[in-house]
Amino acid sequence: MNGMITRHRHIAHLCLHAVLTGDQYADAIEPMPGVTPHVQAVPPNAVQLDLTSALRYFDLSPYNVVQLAKIRLKALYGIDSSAGLAGNRMPAAMAADASFRAFAIRADALLPADSAYRQLSMDPGDDRARVAEAAADRARRRFGPWVIRPATLAD
Repeated sequence: MNGMITRHRHIAHLCLHAVLTGDQYADAIEPMPGVTPHVQAVPPNAVQLDLTSALRYFDLSPYNVVQLAKIRLKALYGIDSSAGLAGNRMPAAMAADASFRAFAIRADALLPADSAYRQLSMDPGDDRARVAEAAADRARRRFGPWVIRPATLAD
């Protein structure tokens, strides 16, 4: 090598959790140059930031610079966001798709409710919903893969 230093790129893909008009979207991504000058709009509700130069400027980790951007969106516009962080734009966008706000459950191959040990609530307001999958995994490890089965709808 000729003495050049190779810097790793850090790209953040922020998904804005809001329904925005074109003007609202433009206003929301406007503070991002305060984090990094390398901003790419991804309408209608995302923005990509190249954080590579911002890391040295703020002397923060990539994660902390992403948190800074998210805090600015929340403080200035009340917009929640999720973020993916990677070495280039494609994986950063894919890491953003891994976070979710809702899920769907298929209701096929159901078994009688009386054969289920316990009916779980999947209400997002229910704290048990957050730990249901972890509990199911523990039960499967302890008692075997057949212990958690689909149930039918109650009459």
